[in-house]
Amino acid sequence: MTMAPAAPTSAKLVVVTGAGGFVGSQVALELAAAGFEVLATDQHFDVATTTRLAELRRIEAPLAAALDQAAGLQPFAVIHGAAITAGPASFGVTPARHVRLNSDMLTLCLDWARGVAAARFIFLSSTAVFAAGDGAGSVTETSAATARGPYSAAKKAGEILTQGAADAGFATLSLRLGSMYGPYEAARPTRPGIGLMARMFAGAQAGLIRVETPHARRDWTWLPDIGRAIAALLHDFPAETTDVLHCGNTEQISDLALARLICAHFPGAKVEADPPPYPASKAPMGRSIRSVLTEFDWTPLDQALPLMLKTDRPAKR
Repeated sequence: MTMAPAAPTSAKLVVVTGAGGFVGSQVALELAAAGFEVLATDQHFDVATTTRLAELRRIEAPLAAALDQAAGLQPFAVIHGAAITAGPASFGVTPARHVRLNSDMLTLCLDWARGVAAARFIFLSSTAVFAAGDGAGSVTETSAATARGPYSAAKKAGEILTQGAADAGFATLSLRLGSMYGPYEAARPTRPGIGLMARMFAGAQAGLIRVETPHARRDWTWLPDIGRAIAALLHDFPAETTDVLHCGNTEQISDLALARLICAHFPGAKVEADPPPYPASKAPMGRSIRSVLTEFDWTPLDQALPLMLKTDRPAKR
């Protein structure tokens, strides 16, 4: 169903693309909770997400058509989260087409946002730009990003394109998101898998979590915090010299410790670690640039896990 937007609205309007997905839907809800008026766009909203976003205005259409429908609006900000995270083979395209699809969506959205006089634009990038071996103990905004592959390339290129589109009346920023967890995670065509945390929950529900990389250390961010952090950024945007920020909780935990922590909530569940050798893993996310995100009140893992269990059981793969 498509809900056409009303007439041009206030400077509190934020357009969120990719709002039918795991991340985008939560960002849209948290922005609305923070007092912004939200227009959520996606090519498809499933029944569960439509129910969750029932109070928000939505446009269900491919991105170009959705932006055409929203052409009469004058948003304060645009959050671009629409992306294809599925690999080229599973999505049925070549690597070259995969890069083009993601890059085209971004450049289209940048051009549209500037054309309707949005003041701020945020591109949701990813720590997928980093490979194992990048950084020294953690990867920060100034660490070399050497990951290869079409998704990583599109994110790295997207950060450059987003910076290049900025001008005196159009402030832009890329946010790198790391490991996230939260309720309502489910597979969809553009993101056919579910995250490690959700897979661990599914294993615990079945009685056993198998840990492939027990010593790998990761940062984990409670997904609702991402939307709240973006709301804070929209009120306190960084200086024009800041192009990229790491957005997330830099609290670290090993995969083995995480599995044990999850199992504590499922009586009788067990943890088994695979034997070595182990594949190389990326360093967890850190920060080297101060911003409103530095002082943000990120929810600790031990506090968020009970919230996740109370809200929803993650979907099994």
